[in-house]
Amino acid sequence: MFIIIAAMGKKSELGYKDKLLWKLKADMKHFKSTTMGKKILMGRKTYESLPGKLPGREIYVATRDENKAYGENAHAVTNLGKFVETYKNSEEEVFICGGAEIYKYFLPYCKKMIITEVYDTKKADAFFPEFDYEKWEIKMLNSGYENGLYYQILQYEKF
Repeated sequence: MFIIIAAMGKKSELGYKDKLLWKLKADMKHFKSTTMGKKILMGRKTYESLPGKLPGREIYVATRDENKAYGENAHAVTNLGKFVETYKNSEEEVFICGGAEIYKYFLPYCKKMIITEVYDTKKADAFFPEFDYEKWEIKMLNSGYENGLYYQILQYEKF
């Protein structure tokens, strides 16, 4: 089962120049506890932008470079269609962690999303794909105020 996990702004902003727009401790802590021990998939640029390589998770990196080696707990995925076929009917949770193109590709296959909505706007060059909110049941998992920003961590489940 694919689950999207992301943080976005009021206008669906995700990042700028391959960097996150917000660094919220609560969001990072939630990401870590939610994905620990799980499989996660992200695009190459997202993976290369990480300050650390997310220990305790099995990482899959979407790339076009068949010869790229990513290290001990990270595996190159050059065929997203095959990856989808492998996990789309699985009970095992596979977290989709970005970037924008990866979210767009996997959105039709996800039955669940965990989105940290940051009530702020910033200059961005990467945006979360549009989706029909009416097809999703929304549940608040957490909310708070950090670094002068209000945020909500929401869980979306497809009807």
